[in-house]
Formats: sequence, C-alpha cells, structure tokens
Amino acid sequence: MSQVMSRKSRFAVGQLFSCQYPVNGSKNILKNHVGVIVDMGRSANGPYVTIEEVQGQEYRTLLYKKMYRPRIVK
Repeated sequence: MSQVMSRKSRFAVGQLFSCQYPVNGSKNILKNHVGVIVDMGRSANGPYVTIEEVQGQEYRTLLYKKMYRPRIVK
C-alpha cells in the first residue's frame, strides 16, 4: 500500500524524488536533494517526506512547505 501526500501531489513511497531545499532548513541557499521516498506523513509542522539520498546514502526528512520544485524523477 503506497501513501499519497495530498490530492494535488502524487508522491508515493518507492518513487525517485527530486527537490531543492534550504541549507540547514532555514538559509536562503538551496541544495538539490535526489533520492527514493522511504516514508511520508504529517507532523505538527505539516506534511513531510523522508528520502534515502542517491549520493551519500543518507536519510533526509524534508517538510513539504519548504520544498522548491518537488517532482518525481522518471
């Protein structure tokens, strides 16, 4: 069973995902993040996506409201 983030976005666990996100979550410098979606959910701060990055093999939890150009990579 795959989780869907919202009606507008069609992100699901297992898809290759790409977006730009502020460095350290708050700076005005954007960093590219590319990885496979491992988990999705909602927290007190809003919806989030956890990805396993392709380069570096790290896990990142990214808030949807801070993402810039979120998309599924084909």
